[in-house]
Amino acid sequence: MSIDDAKATFLRLKPEIDALKAQMKTMKKEMKGACSFIYNYMRENGIETMDVGDRTFSLQEKTRVKFTRQDFETLVEAAGGDMTQYQITEQKGSIKRRRT
Repeated sequence: MSIDDAKATFLRLKPEIDALKAQMKTMKKEMKGACSFIYNYMRENGIETMDVGDRTFSLQEKTRVKFTRQDFETLVEAAGGDMTQYQITEQKGSIKRRRT
């Protein structure tokens, strides 16, 4: 595949994909409402798991630790460590629409 072929493929598929995403957006919104209703029903009735078709809805309690980069830096510095050993640099691609 050449760069011209890649550009042509991108330009050909992008509008089709955008149209499908727009359709999916409304469907996902409707499905999210149904899922929220199911979870609320489960909470109100003390149900931990419920089968809906080939899917199993379950309510689980999880404990997470949430902290910011600043919190992490404070912890590392308090322990006498160096932040640079935890930093990595990666190169990632980005596609942005130009404003005309």
